[in-house]
Amino acid sequence: MTFQAGVLNDKRNERELLAKQFANTSLSPEATAELESTLAAVDIKITHSQAALRQAESEMLGLRDTIEQAAPIAQQKAVESESLRIAYHKALE
Repeated sequence: MTFQAGVLNDKRNERELLAKQFANTSLSPEATAELESTLAAVDIKITHSQAALRQAESEMLGLRDTIEQAAPIAQQKAVESESLRIAYHKALE
């Protein structure tokens, strides 16, 4: 997830830089069209990165929920196991 957030941030920075270049210079029509196309491509990459980040966040939330549901059961089983171990050792004495 950290990787996806980094990619998204990089693409946003790239787009910001390109937009500044576009705003600060008077370009030929061809250069303007090329820069607009590049900005559109970067926008598509940003959209894909946002979707990947949302999916990763969703998966992490699902994993968290699974862990939160399983943790009390695992704790209970550990307590039961320890209790049985103690009872077994007492029975051997």
